[in-house]
Amino acid sequence: MRMLYKVEVINKEFLDQVQKSVKKLKLREDIYVEGYMVSLLSKFLKKEADVSTDEPLIYRLVKSKRLEDYVKLGDDILFITGFFPEVVERKKEKKYAISIGRGSYGQAAVILNYEGEGHVYNVLSKKFESYSDLINSIRYDMLELIDDKAFFEIYKTARDYKNPRASEKLKKTGTLTKKDIT
Repeated sequence: MRMLYKVEVINKEFLDQVQKSVKKLKLREDIYVEGYMVSLLSKFLKKEADVSTDEPLIYRLVKSKRLEDYVKLGDDILFITGFFPEVVERKKEKKYAISIGRGSYGQAAVILNYEGEGHVYNVLSKKFESYSDLINSIRYDMLELIDDKAFFEIYKTARDYKNPRASEKLKKTGTLTKKDIT
């Protein structure tokens, strides 16, 4: 029972963060998509999802045959481009990854019918970059306690990739000014 309570608290926090980021990013409010985002974040937090694969994204898309394959690929890419954008930026693959993620969700929407059960995937396909940005926003908003390792990663992200959210988080800690990161 104790674990169920923790999951409910975490999901409530994710829902609050998703709703806050939807408003901040001026996205259209959609309870189904917001619920999906909470579920996605929770899944990755619980490490139920495994994004560690050396298989090229295009190969994963081409060999996808089932709804589950398209959804998993879309989820993996959405999470990576949102939570770890430095990975795809460093490899100069951001546009490529986004197009594969968008296409994966698009195929899922087609399989399920755009307006029916496929509504969420249709929205994620059309607004992929916005929801990737939403995850990135949540990443930095939830960093309340910054340990030394997290601080170094945020500093490196701000300096090397000029990530505005990382820079803003550093300024809020009062340890660095904008001049320090540029």
